[in-house]
Amino acid sequence: MDLQNILEGIISSLIATMISGFIVFLYSKSKGKNKLMVGKSHKKFDISKINAFAVFLFITSFFAVISAFGFYYEWEKFPYLVFITILLGFLTALIYNNQCPNCKRIFTKITHEPEIIKEEKRKHIHIPSTTYLYSDGTFKNRKSSNRRETIIETVRTQKDNFSCRSCGHKWKSNAYERNLDDKNSPKNNVVKTRHKNPDDSIF
Repeated sequence: MDLQNILEGIISSLIATMISGFIVFLYSKSKGKNKLMVGKSHKKFDISKINAFAVFLFITSFFAVISAFGFYYEWEKFPYLVFITILLGFLTALIYNNQCPNCKRIFTKITHEPEIIKEEKRKHIHIPSTTYLYSDGTFKNRKSSNRRETIIETVRTQKDNFSCRSCGHKWKSNAYERNLDDKNSPKNNVVKTRHKNPDDSIF
């Protein structure tokens, strides 16, 4: 490792730290108060008061920026940085979806029966079609039928109910629509052919 690589690493780390810190700062401001630590401040450090999502958001952002520098400087370990960034992104999303919005503890969310707002029948026209793929799985073409099918489906608008087994906090998701007949809805055909993709030809 020469001096240039060391300087690249130091500069990249400093910029990544500043950008990641700014992202977490924006997250904290969007919540109206500092969310890095939860609850009242104590002189003694309490790891249970740390907002796990904010920490992983910082780390993921840091590796994302470092990966961008790795691509720019053509570092040999760039693929490993991308893999770590993707893995951290998955963990960050997992923590966010399983974190109590009140006490910020993770994996304490309990899912209850949803609140059903309404159910209605909806009619739409389905046009049967067949999609043909090349041998490598890429799109080749699509042929649609002249037939028209009238489909009636039941659509439910609902909110999911959650509670925290740690602090007892209760909350709801935003209202969303769920197609109750999605599994029974007609599906279009997909056919994989033996034809090779002409774009893969070597010139």
